[in-house]
Amino acid sequence: MSKNVKLRIGISQCLLGDPVRYDGGHKRDALLADTLSRQVEWVPVCPEVEAGLGVPREPMRLEGTTRSPRLVTINTNVDHTTAMGSSRHAGCGSLNNWISPVSCSKPARRAAALEASPS
Repeated sequence: MSKNVKLRIGISQCLLGDPVRYDGGHKRDALLADTLSRQVEWVPVCPEVEAGLGVPREPMRLEGTTRSPRLVTINTNVDHTTAMGSSRHAGCGSLNNWISPVSCSKPARRAAALEASPS
């Protein structure tokens, strides 16, 4: 008898409806949370929360260069690069044998789509 094993895919917690976004909200996606969850095993991840930045939190932006990016808050200009860098792998321990992540970040979605593209 063969066992039906689901693919393990990392996903931004906010896409599953967890209120972890900077504004205390979420971006629940019904297709992902309800329909595809029958076919895959989601491994929810929120790097900002794992870095201890809390919810709600001030919005942030990337500054600097591609070789030396900095994660800085928009209003108070606080640099969270070190906090994010030291925690970026903390939540990924549960992601052994996982497939590419699903993120609510537009650049991350584009990068994932390009990576999966046959062209």
